[in-house]
Amino acid sequence: MKRLLGLLLLCAAGCVAAQGAKQVFNVPVVPNDPVAAGKELATRLLMLQPAECVTNRIALTNYLKNKVQSALPLRIEVSLTSSNWVTAYVQPRSASGDETHFMVVRAAGGTNEYVVESVINGVVTRVKFEGASAAVPIGGSEFTLADVGMEFLRWPTQRLLVKEVFHSQSCDKLESIAPADWTNGYVRVVSWFA
Repeated sequence: MKRLLGLLLLCAAGCVAAQGAKQVFNVPVVPNDPVAAGKELATRLLMLQPAECVTNRIALTNYLKNKVQSALPLRIEVSLTSSNWVTAYVQPRSASGDETHFMVVRAAGGTNEYVVESVINGVVTRVKFEGASAAVPIGGSEFTLADVGMEFLRWPTQRLLVKEVFHSQSCDKLESIAPADWTNGYVRVVSWFA
């Protein structure tokens, strides 16, 4: 769960940065109707779009008993079109240019499409996924395409638990509960959106 939380904070910070200044909460604020507030927040988050194309370098780090087990270097490329945007998590494989692109194709308010594209010895292979079938590990890590695509925001049960300060940042703490027929690993996600 810690791995997902760290990634979600990274994704959320990037997604919500375009919203502008947030209200600062000195004490936790519990909403009167957590379910309605949670659905409204999830809907708002799904509607967010990046303002510009950007490229960053990160490392997905897996920890085992507080020690680094592995670190997977990735390049994140966000590109915009007139109808959607693509976030590609690119895993370089060799100096010859071989790499794998783990892509989330998004349209505001619409469903995500997930694509894994590999370029090996100049040969391109492409596989598409949707929804729950996107529980595809990114480069052998514990993170999946569904994780980085924040598929959990589409689950039917969303609860805004509290507005609070988390790591010196005013945040909305959201609980997402998977549908009853969900079979892909975890069934509850608690995330903080700044």
